[in-house]
Amino acid sequence: MRIQLRLILAILTFLAAATMSAQYVVTSLSDLPDADLTDNTFAPATLRSAIQNINKRSVAATLSVSAELEYKTLTISSPLPAITPKVTFDGKGLVISGANNSSVTHGLFISGDGSIVRNLKIENINGSGLVWQANDGLIEKFIIRNCNGPGMNFNRAKRNVVGGERIGYYSNYVYGCTGNGGSGIVFIEGSSDNEIQYCAVGIDETYHKKSNSRYGIHSEDARQNIHHNLVGGNEWGGIYLDGRNLSLFSRVYSNRIGVNETASDTIPNIGFGISIFQSSDDTIRNNIVSGNDGTGILISSRDCSRIMIRDNVVGTDPSTTKPLPNTVGIGLNGKDHYVFNKLNSSSKCNMGRSKEKGYLPTKQTLFRDQPWSKHGKCLSACNPITKV
Repeated sequence: MRIQLRLILAILTFLAAATMSAQYVVTSLSDLPDADLTDNTFAPATLRSAIQNINKRSVAATLSVSAELEYKTLTISSPLPAITPKVTFDGKGLVISGANNSSVTHGLFISGDGSIVRNLKIENINGSGLVWQANDGLIEKFIIRNCNGPGMNFNRAKRNVVGGERIGYYSNYVYGCTGNGGSGIVFIEGSSDNEIQYCAVGIDETYHKKSNSRYGIHSEDARQNIHHNLVGGNEWGGIYLDGRNLSLFSRVYSNRIGVNETASDTIPNIGFGISIFQSSDDTIRNNIVSGNDGTGILISSRDCSRIMIRDNVVGTDPSTTKPLPNTVGIGLNGKDHYVFNKLNSSSKCNMGRSKEKGYLPTKQTLFRDQPWSKHGKCLSACNPITKV
């Protein structure tokens, strides 16, 4: 009986040790790997070595840097290994910078579900700054800049929260991305049901324009909630949803697009502010979409249907007294869209101004007999709704 009891206790102790969260503190700015992964010793205490040991042990881990390394720069000469278990990583302002060569094709790579990563700056990567292939995670207090590829690359990543605790007005800043994949934040390959909030994209932490060479936020996946972001200065457009002929059911709301953090002046996106392509059943609501060099809100393809466009400020500041014109206010294609926007208490228009002619009449205009708008209302003297 005693032998059986001892055996049970030994098994329980082993299981507890196997599932206990491992803790690693990085104390060196060297990029060296672990000297000997077979000795169960974390040495040298570099980030690369920590990741190797986390993966070898394959249990949830807590990763941080020492006080001496806070806000210091770690230069990596090759991509860091993907972190495969769940990790909670507080970088304490550590800067991960790619060496001056083409081999650093990604910065940090997370594939452990439930991971939390915060307080990092990633820069000068010849590819994606952050690759995230995990579900149910949190990414906050990041600065990602000057990567030759997407700043944040989400693929096969569901139910994550992108943005939380803030640095100034916003939580994550993604800017200066270039190259063929040079969008700020990208969701592809089944990355659905994510919350994208409090991110400044195409704008740096001092709230100046620092363009991404493609889109600010680009999603090809369903049920995204994109809200309370600042999106400006992006060279292909601000927020782009590509449904690939599916209903995305995504919501874009309470964002500031094409304007600065106070919405008092412009930081134009080129092409459009918000665009939906080959998607249906999406909602664009309560955004400020002004100052863009192109169409403010663009429903761009005949395959789009049932898009709700409601309560947006298009082409002015929030008070609707200062014109901040887009080239075109709202462009519609497709069918059965709903365009409901309100006047403010001073009866100024909050639907928008355009640099082009063709304002709608001052009375309510209800579009009934056009295939691209089932119940489109304009309660404004100066909002152009353009059939694309």
